[in-house]
This record gives sequence, structure tokens and C-alpha cells, in this order.
Amino acid sequence: MTRIDAGGAILALLMGFILSAGLTGFVLAAGGYQLPFHTAMPMPPVQMTGPGMMAPAPAPQSQAQAAPAAPVAAEVKVVATDLKFTPPTIQAKVGQPIKIVLENKGAIEHDIAFPTIKADKPGPSLKAVAKPGQTATLEFTPTAKGTYEYICTIPGHKEAGMKGTITVAE
Repeated sequence: MTRIDAGGAILALLMGFILSAGLTGFVLAAGGYQLPFHTAMPMPPVQMTGPGMMAPAPAPQSQAQAAPAAPVAAEVKVVATDLKFTPPTIQAKVGQPIKIVLENKGAIEHDIAFPTIKADKPGPSLKAVAKPGQTATLEFTPTAKGTYEYICTIPGHKEAGMKGTITVAE
């Protein structure tokens, strides 16, 4: 009588099934699918590198790496009261857009002007006017470092102290 030993073949088949089920569960968990027996232990993302081989998945690119975004204008609020600007100093950077929001809390009309700053716009256009209780905005991009004066151009206001400085750094 010849005896056939099928125990080794059955064991190999059973181990293949167990490994296959475990690998499938592992891949499903890595893809975001959770099987009930994997919920207690989260699995890291993986990618298949060859038959039966896995490696950690590469980190996804962030949006900042994918495409450079346009610079966002830094916003500075300047409050004008009668014959005074608050704050008296502003900080800016070369090449970075800046948005000046002039809020007039005074009883008379005021403006803010940057007559000597080096910017992407000509000096005469760097002016915003606000009536009492109103706001006005002005946007520009400084092109050279330095310290420049900003003023109210209404006659007599600058002389009465309605001025400040903007410092542009690299």
C-alpha cells in the first residue's frame, strides 16, 4: 500500500490562504478601507513594489509644492483722527504687496499718501481719501528698501503732525 502524504500540501495551501487574506486586509486598510479586525491597529500607507513586496507610500505633495501661489497682500489698518495717524509707523517688505486700509475716525476729511516711496505705481497714484466715518484702501508693492514718509495732503494737516513713516525691508 502506498501512502500519499498530503499534509504538507494542505499546510502550504492553508498558509497561502492566510497570507493572502492578511495581505488583502493590509492593502485594504492602507487604502483607507477598514476591516473590523484591523480597526484597533491603523496601518501606514503602502504601495506595491513588486509581486508580494510592499514599501511605504510616498508622501503626497502639498498644494504649496504643487504650484506657487501669488503673494497675498499684507493688510495694515491706519486710523486717521483729526491731525494724527495711528500707527505712526508701518513695516513692509520689498516685492510683497501691501494693502493700506485708511479708517477716518475724525470729524473732517483726511487722506493718506506715499509721495516718495519706490513702488510698482507712480507716487501721485499712491493716495487714498476718506470722508469722516468712512474707509478707503490703497494697494501697492514696494520695490526698494528704505524709510519713507506717509502724509495727509490736506493743506495744513502734515504740518500739524499728520504724518508717519513706512520702513521697507528686504
